[in-house]
Amino acid sequence: MKRAASGALLIGRIFDDRDNRMTPSTAKKGNIRYRYYVSSVLAQGRKSEAGSIARVSASEIEAVILEALRASSPEDPDFDDRALIKARLERVVLRPGSILVHRRSSDPESPIEIAWSPPPLGARREILPANGSDNHDRGIKAEARAVLLRSIAFGRLWLDEVL
Repeated sequence: MKRAASGALLIGRIFDDRDNRMTPSTAKKGNIRYRYYVSSVLAQGRKSEAGSIARVSASEIEAVILEALRASSPEDPDFDDRALIKARLERVVLRPGSILVHRRSSDPESPIEIAWSPPPLGARREILPANGSDNHDRGIKAEARAVLLRSIAFGRLWLDEVL
């Protein structure tokens, strides 16, 4: 299986479930650059018009689509990723529980539905009990407590002077 150079393989072919075209975007954290597809209306500041999947990792979605296309097109083993998408893919629609892959109209089994759900966007956060049960002691650090108390004391002094 040949690989093409990295880039926006699905540009012009990927849509959210409200039929909004998704556009390539990047984010950089440290020395790492992350690639995404973002709903075009989200990029224009119209968040309420975006579909249920408004942003997705480019490398993840491209891998899923390429795997499905290679499985459904075994007659094209020598195509690199970009050539396979150009020859076989018409349109991709991201939905909450699945991806619809519409192949070119000359291809018989269209569309392909892939069960898929995007990974959660952030880390899971838990609410810890206030009484400290389960041995979770998440009290304020001593340095932070000293700064807070000093600030409260200065605030009270300032208030007394103003009054």
